[in-house]
Amino acid sequence: MTNRDAYEQFRHFQFLFDRVVNAYTEISELPRISALDFDPDAPRSRTLTHDAINFRCDVEAATTDALRDLPRLQQAWFELAFGEKVNGGVARAVITRCGRLYEVRGLCPNKYFHAFRRGGPVR
Repeated sequence: MTNRDAYEQFRHFQFLFDRVVNAYTEISELPRISALDFDPDAPRSRTLTHDAINFRCDVEAATTDALRDLPRLQQAWFELAFGEKVNGGVARAVITRCGRLYEVRGLCPNKYFHAFRRGGPVR
């Protein structure tokens, strides 16, 4: 693998990592309990759905599997997810390990939720 190929692969994993983490943090902030609003003019409130719960569980399982043997990297994952500064080598290791597994498990939010709505593979 050339340096250019390695760079392109890392950029792909970084893009995928960022998409998954952004979706995960957004879902983590959704309210768990909602009430019905009968006002048709009221803006639709976003709530935690079954799809979102499944996505969150799948991301947590993939992240745990990717970083199982290195608790230091698990802490770095949370730091990256919440926008904190992380050492470049550590960030690269987290992004590469997680990005590879996120891709294998199909956790890109666009693909994941599209397949989920269409009745994707049984897990």
